[in-house]
Amino acid sequence: MPVLKFTLTVLAVAGCWRPTSWTSLSRNIIYNAYSAFVILTLYAFSMSQFVELVLNSDDAETFGDALFNIMISLLACYKTIVMRLNHESITMLVNSFTETPFKPLDLNESIIRQKFDKRIT
Repeated sequence: MPVLKFTLTVLAVAGCWRPTSWTSLSRNIIYNAYSAFVILTLYAFSMSQFVELVLNSDDAETFGDALFNIMISLLACYKTIVMRLNHESITMLVNSFTETPFKPLDLNESIIRQKFDKRIT
């Protein structure tokens, strides 16, 4: 069972993580187009949050709610871009979990890893 399979699947659906098994040029182009669409949609949503902050901040409570929402949206934009830019480094880190200090050495360690993988999902 691959390490972090569920997490990487969720990130792939969100447009942040191109699956490493996709090596063909056509799949990479299609996924990059999908990722660009998702990121542009996220940025458009963030801009609409900013417009809502500017236009509809009548009282302090409304301003606080809108500010909170825009901060969350901007952090999501930042995280998405960072994930895309650091894809190779993160891939190396995830792959290191299957190598020597983290690799299960015997059956008991494999059972322990499977137990916690089930708990994670």
